[in-house]
Amino acid sequence: MVAQPSFSNPNAENRFICKNDNGTKKKEIKIVSSRASGDMQLRFTADKAEKVTIKILNEAGQMLLKQTNVVTASINNIPLKKALELAEGQYTVFLISSSETYSTSFLIWK
Repeated sequence: MVAQPSFSNPNAENRFICKNDNGTKKKEIKIVSSRASGDMQLRFTADKAEKVTIKILNEAGQMLLKQTNVVTASINNIPLKKALELAEGQYTVFLISSSETYSTSFLIWK
């Protein structure tokens, strides 16, 4: 599934609900833009506090941005540093925790 929000529109968002292998635990991961600053953020619901790695890849699979953040056991809004500096195109975001990997996609056009 490919979602294509416009980050020129501050109301755009991309939401995926993920289930683990046994189907009982749900996580939410979505890309949102801040109305006030126009910055792009990754909203992720975590069950526990831990360190996560976020990678942004282009359509060719090249990693363009990588950052590490600490999330809390709640809803986390993680700024995607320098993401809006990327060229127009489709990108995939991977959020990697200690035991799980989540992904979502976004499209930038200027």
